[in-house]
Amino acid sequence: MTSSDNHYFSRLLRKNIWIYFFSFLIAPTGYIVKIVISNSVSVEELGTLYAVMSLMTILGSYNDFGMTESLNYFLPGHIHTKDKKKITNTFSIALATNLITSTILSILLFFWAGWLAENYFRIPLAGTLLQILIVQFFAQNIFMTMNTFFQSIQDTKLQKSVDFARMFLLMCLVCGLWFLDMHTIQAYAWAWSAAILWGLALSVSVLTYKYRSYFTFEGWFFSWESYKHILKYAIWVMLSANVGMLLSQIDMQMVVYMLGAEAAGYYTNYLSLIRIPFLFLLPGVYFLFPVFSDLLKRGEERKVIAIHAFTYELFSILGLMMTSFFILFGTTLTTTLFGPGYETSGTILLYSAPFLLFNFLLQIDFQILGASGRPKTKMFILLAGVGLNLVTNYIFLNLWGVVGSAFASGIGWVFIWCLSFRQTRKFAASFRWSVFWQNIVWIWLLTWALSGVHLENYFTGRLQLFGGILIIMLIYSIVFLALNWSEFRRFQRIFRSKHLIW
Repeated sequence: MTSSDNHYFSRLLRKNIWIYFFSFLIAPTGYIVKIVISNSVSVEELGTLYAVMSLMTILGSYNDFGMTESLNYFLPGHIHTKDKKKITNTFSIALATNLITSTILSILLFFWAGWLAENYFRIPLAGTLLQILIVQFFAQNIFMTMNTFFQSIQDTKLQKSVDFARMFLLMCLVCGLWFLDMHTIQAYAWAWSAAILWGLALSVSVLTYKYRSYFTFEGWFFSWESYKHILKYAIWVMLSANVGMLLSQIDMQMVVYMLGAEAAGYYTNYLSLIRIPFLFLLPGVYFLFPVFSDLLKRGEERKVIAIHAFTYELFSILGLMMTSFFILFGTTLTTTLFGPGYETSGTILLYSAPFLLFNFLLQIDFQILGASGRPKTKMFILLAGVGLNLVTNYIFLNLWGVVGSAFASGIGWVFIWCLSFRQTRKFAASFRWSVFWQNIVWIWLLTWALSGVHLENYFTGRLQLFGGILIIMLIYSIVFLALNWSEFRRFQRIFRSKHLIW
């Protein structure tokens, strides 16, 4: 590899360090918010709040016809060629589209709030929360456009720091409402809206101050050809909106419609638990999109193969370790965080955990498909998975209630991974099975050794139990690093060598 290649990889590592640094800051703030709300409102109120937010998340995914996500595909190339006019044109098209569609949807949601509350959510509170959270819906869509710009230019430090500032304010507002004994579900909804407005204002300020030199409006004019070119790619991105998010939100909406707001309350806290590993892993996965896109455009497919193989090994092992942890300590984790009364959330987690590995892996495959300009393939895979998910949800929710959602989600993850891996398997040719099976043996031994540990026998009180859970997580982390330290070192040597050969 040349010195420029080594510089590129060093820059990649530095950016990932910032991703994980801020992810470790964002994660606790998000969970403090959920813990405070869960312990101060009823299960039904909690379910209603997050059911409404879930519906808005789905609408937000399709709100701008995929224009925002397309920035990750188009902007790196324009920035590489320093074409300010194309940067300005591409970003302004995405922003203008988002502004128009968000305004229209916000108006419709405001006037349809009562009808949706009566006929869909079947609880009057939902109408009030819908109208409050319209502010959050509108601002979130514009905020995501700004945030995606930072991601596309690989300024992960700025991207994640702005996101952390938003979540930190939300945590302060929620905790302040709790201390002031103003912990109504409506007040918490206003806190969400206020926090995202602050995040949007901060993003606009930073973009204007730091990156105004990237844009030029001299001689700029709207081009239908550019719009159609971007839309041709974006429309497939829209139809293939993030798989993990979409499937979980479809599950949530079916739980709401078929079982009611209380079941949705259990399900939303289950989602908070199953997302614990994703909070730390997905920022790195999503960062792979612009990296893969850049490398493929430069014709450096061997680097893509090396990164893909390494992340596949890493995520396979982490997925199995998280499965072991959730099966052994998931119930204790649930009651410790959310209190008595949420045991059902832990039961859903128990049955969902064995499928977690496949959700990890399909995320990597989807970054490859997006970066290689194949959103249409991603869309067809997703549609097939959503179709299967709708059928399995209907069957299992009727058979086993809210616990059935775990099996529906798991089957969907396995099915989608099979399809996505078939389309990207050429990048996985270097997967090291010897490393994988070595880890399997040690994970099984670790699970066996910890299977007799019942934290309730050693710790009393929720705070002490949480400390015990952190100790268990530390044990898993130490074992993972000890088993795979040589792999991290080998991967580093490969990228410093002249040939990318495993």
